[in-house]
Amino acid sequence: MRRLAAGTALVIAIAGLAVIIGGRDGGHRFSVVVPAAENLLTGNELKAGGTSIGAVDEIAPVDGGRAARVTFRISDDRYWPLPTSSKVAFRFGGTVSFSSRYVLLTLGRDRSQMVPENGTLSPANVTVPVEVDSVINSFTPAVRRDLRSLMRSGAANITQVKPGVRRALRSAPPALRDASGLVGDLNRNQAALRTLLRSTTRVVDSVDRSSPGIRTLIDDAAQTFSAVASRASSVNTTLHQLPSSLRETRRTLREADVTLRAAGELTDTLKPGVAQLEQIAVPLDTTLAALRRVTPAARMTVQAVNRSAPTTRGIKALTSEIPRIGSIGKKATTQIGCLRPYTPEIVQFATTWGDWMSPVDDRDHLVRANVHNYLPAAFNSAPYTPADAAKLFPGLEYGFPRPPGQLAAQPWFQPQCGVGPEVLDPSKDQESATFKANRGKGG
Repeated sequence: MRRLAAGTALVIAIAGLAVIIGGRDGGHRFSVVVPAAENLLTGNELKAGGTSIGAVDEIAPVDGGRAARVTFRISDDRYWPLPTSSKVAFRFGGTVSFSSRYVLLTLGRDRSQMVPENGTLSPANVTVPVEVDSVINSFTPAVRRDLRSLMRSGAANITQVKPGVRRALRSAPPALRDASGLVGDLNRNQAALRTLLRSTTRVVDSVDRSSPGIRTLIDDAAQTFSAVASRASSVNTTLHQLPSSLRETRRTLREADVTLRAAGELTDTLKPGVAQLEQIAVPLDTTLAALRRVTPAARMTVQAVNRSAPTTRGIKALTSEIPRIGSIGKKATTQIGCLRPYTPEIVQFATTWGDWMSPVDDRDHLVRANVHNYLPAAFNSAPYTPADAAKLFPGLEYGFPRPPGQLAAQPWFQPQCGVGPEVLDPSKDQESATFKANRGKGG
């Protein structure tokens, strides 16, 4: 066992050295910056159209370790130069297998702009799957401590404000119904409101145009009364000035007539709106009364929450993590979407795993095997690829990974998850190239 482990370690070391030495010679290089690349290894294949066209050349931390720069080497000249609209997707064949992981390159159609030698592809064109440890690591010790404090203090606060919350909940439905009615009435009378606003604008404009005349009339009247009050002897002078004042008054009245006509038009326009406002006034009054009942209970709730410092700190800490958790959740949604089609297979395996090694076939099995040789085995794998095995054994079925529904001979392919028709073709097996390369080196 020790000699076998030592030999295996030597083979891995030689293969890794060959990958490092080979990754530096020739080819074209470009890089991408991703939030994390802890599960990607130097030497992982870069594939396009089911064919290996290069490999991961280098992985280096950037931004103080908060991100990683992954450099790729393209050895196939048919895929260079690389359009800037190209996309890169990290594909993980298994959660515990690093040899089956590869990077898929999809060439962009817009060739007006190209990535230069040693250039960088936009992060928006890179897709990185979400790992379970990334989700767990988002809950740091400080976040867990604050969340625990939030839950403990939140229970006490909720108990304290429970009567006020209960009263608020009992009073809220009428207020919400009345508010809904008010909004509905306003929505149904949008035309009348628009007419009201336009008419108000015309009235204000008319008053603004007539204001110089009104101002002059008031000034003249003030001067007249001041003269009468101060000196009786000035009355005669005032009477001489009266005709000019009267003329100004007539001019002002003419302008006021225009204003009054506009006011009359406004009154006619406002009449339908006033009728609608009278109808709205009743539910609005009910809404305001309900709000007056709810406000004291709501104020007590807010005051109780403000008095709890741990609650505030917990909410702030949780708020600071929301963008990161949201990003992780968005990526996890994509992964869960790829797992959902496998629900029948997962349920079937969970119900039949108990006797999967039984030689008796008295029930349907997702997996049934009869193990004859336990480790250490004579050899770790068959000395041929899946394509060779398909030729040697015509009845052998191949699928890696198997598409959902394959057990019922109704495959449901998921190209967006890397499970297209090619996964049933043994000649396109993802690990065949690595196997052939190791076999050629004597590994």
